Amino acid sequence: MCFDFPTSLFGLGSARGSRVGDHVLAIADFSLKTVSARHRNQHARRMRYPNRKGRSITQQRILIARRKPLATPYYMSAYIIVEVEITDPVGYEEYKKLAGPTVEQYGGKYIVRGGACETLEGDWKPKRIVILQFENAERAKAWLNCSEYAKPRKMRHRTAKTRMILVEGL
Repeated sequence: MCFDFPTSLFGLGSARGSRVGDHVLAIADFSLKTVSARHRNQHARRMRYPNRKGRSITQQRILIARRKPLATPYYMSAYIIVEVEITDPVGYEEYKKLAGPTVEQYGGKYIVRGGACETLEGDWKPKRIVILQFENAERAKAWLNCSEYAKPRKMRHRTAKTRMILVEGL
């Protein structure tokens, strides 16, 4: 993919300008590609555009590197989504005190912890939703199965009915 534009619009100077250094030729979430002034000049296409002072602006052909995917499995966040029906409110409060520090220890954070639920479609009527975010699925599973969370996990099983899923996302 390539774009043609006057180089002076982006402050890169003209294709005939002196070498100041390398210029970044890609923008946004595209791979960055740098090209030295000498290499850039080999791919310049000179088209004259009149300027107010009688000079012309040189148009530069810029090649943009192949777009990287927005997320790769290695960098993809993982979310644990839990539907909770509390059967023992006092015991569940104790569980929350013990579980929170273990989530943080494994790099996770609470995105949703309780809050009002409203069913918009279907017949799903959850009492409580908890959503945890981790840097990747492996880290989320490591937290769930770690020795620090073993005691709170047993406590959760005693004090609530839960359904839990792991989903990868952005």
